[in-house]
Amino acid sequence: MNQQKILQIHSSNLTHEKILPFLENGWPQYNWQNISDTGKIATSTNMSMGRIGDNVFPFRTDAIDSCNIKPPKYDSSFTKTFADVTDEQCQQWLKEKTDRPWLVFWSGGIDSTVIVASILKNSTTAERENIYVACNRASIYELPRFFYNHVQPNFKLIPTPDTAQHSLDEYHVIDGEFADQLYSSGIGWELLRLYPNSLTSDLRQDPDLLLNQLASQTNKNFATWYYELILANINSADIPVNTYHDFYWWLFFNYHYTDVYLRLRKKTVTNDYSPRWFATNDYQQWAMNNNQIGTKYTLNLGDTKLASKQYIYDFDHDEYCRIFKIKSKSKLLFYKLTLDKEFCTLDDFSKLYVDRDLDRIMELLPDYILD
Repeated sequence: MNQQKILQIHSSNLTHEKILPFLENGWPQYNWQNISDTGKIATSTNMSMGRIGDNVFPFRTDAIDSCNIKPPKYDSSFTKTFADVTDEQCQQWLKEKTDRPWLVFWSGGIDSTVIVASILKNSTTAERENIYVACNRASIYELPRFFYNHVQPNFKLIPTPDTAQHSLDEYHVIDGEFADQLYSSGIGWELLRLYPNSLTSDLRQDPDLLLNQLASQTNKNFATWYYELILANINSADIPVNTYHDFYWWLFFNYHYTDVYLRLRKKTVTNDYSPRWFATNDYQQWAMNNNQIGTKYTLNLGDTKLASKQYIYDFDHDEYCRIFKIKSKSKLLFYKLTLDKEFCTLDDFSKLYVDRDLDRIMELLPDYILD
């Protein structure tokens, strides 16, 4: 039997009373408290494994290659719009993924609404006979007009809690995961709330407000350490990352992406027939080429995920949704996370927990750490 290996740790648990002394004694050259605090940048996420650029953290990155999650090589000549990518993808999938029904998880949020709008825009009535939508009351509360005008009249519905009674292997399971990684998501908008107009500030020439925002979540020493570490990774990657907005986008696109992928591999909703709508090469090329103001965002807090909201508006012309709809946590009960005690993911995608697997964690951890 092959020895199991750690693919990724959840850094916030590195300060466990037995793990931290073990790390400090074995690898004193690293600042383990700061590495643990990277988990405070975005709640319940791991930000220590980049998909591209120099590895600036003291951990192995086998997961990037073994899971095949490197982004495509940056192509500055890429000119497709968000709408182009979305429509082309839907049209392609409608032709290719015909071997089983589709099950679309619609939360009522921006990302899953883009998917439903695209299906309605690009499919025939006959094709929609083979497409089911899973939602719940909270989904309807988030976007009631879209539900009653477009979802209910056009799809067979399955209440989200009832999906647990279905064999999901019978479907192509589709959801809005990886859309956040195309944008700067919530942490960038917290910066805008604290410092109006700051998202367009120069990341390298004028970093003070960015450092202040990072320090507000941790401390000044951590903020400087983390900023310099991530900037070194950015500078090695040959992808344009120039503003505060771009910095937070990079955290999600390059680092958080790995965390999401490994989380999904552990969820029973994910099977071999779970295509990732927003994870394609074209979506990632669009994300790398469109960080300018006016495409993904403006300096208005209501303009989160601007390109996605515009796509929905072009479909249903709901002005209220376009102006006031903001990102909120998905209400899908199926996707509830409990990561408080989870320490790591192994190469068979099983999990180890600090409260029950401490001896096993201590056994495997040395092989995961770079000397």
